[in-house]
Amino acid sequence: MTSVRSALSLVGTAVVGRLSDKNGSLLARTLGSLGKGKTSTIEGATKNNASPSGRRACLYLGTVATLVGLAIAASMNSLWGLWLSMIPGALLQHNFEVYKALLSEYHNDIEHLEAQIKDDNGEGNTKDSSNPAPSSSRSGSIGKVGAALGISFMIGPAIAAVASPTFQFAAYFAIVCTLASGFVIFYLPLPVASAQEHEYEKDIHEEKCNQDKKTEFTLINMMKLQTPKSRAAMFCLVIRLNMALA
Repeated sequence: MTSVRSALSLVGTAVVGRLSDKNGSLLARTLGSLGKGKTSTIEGATKNNASPSGRRACLYLGTVATLVGLAIAASMNSLWGLWLSMIPGALLQHNFEVYKALLSEYHNDIEHLEAQIKDDNGEGNTKDSSNPAPSSSRSGSIGKVGAALGISFMIGPAIAAVASPTFQFAAYFAIVCTLASGFVIFYLPLPVASAQEHEYEKDIHEEKCNQDKKTEFTLINMMKLQTPKSRAAMFCLVIRLNMALA
């Protein structure tokens, strides 16, 4: 089951990653438009929270996949039901990766806003050593999300083992928590400056795809990625591979 789930996750990550980068797709214009919030403006770029968003569409898609898997697990008390409940989440539930992309775009908005404030105050060339570097604050935010995920994985099973009398009760409680997550996604504020960049990059990406198919994300092209082959990086790769095999 672990091998099958890993294979489905590999396919699902590529599909969800591509869908989340497209704000003009059918999924973004339908499911990604379900949101409520205030209109924001940064550097002349205006973003309505009900605008199409590939990120939000993929978050909804992952939430629905989780609900389907939990519903199957709660209704079928068999090994076959366990297998079926694993498929939707493995294919479409990649919200953690989407959250990391959103955090990066939020930091882009913060950097644009700080640059705008400095320009208005005439401090465009000054450096403030008290503020952390953008890369460090960005990685720190992503690290906090990973820490929250790890804590949830530790606390959630413990609560279910102690407080849930049956497996079905635990599945129903998980459904309630997932619905609450979907409600929060409805009010999730969208990035402003990054949305404008996506529209510009979409046209460039379409032209490049028509000229060169080698940029398409496939398993073969992923294996051919040029990455720094430092000794430390190779050690980390070997350690991670051995841990996965174990």
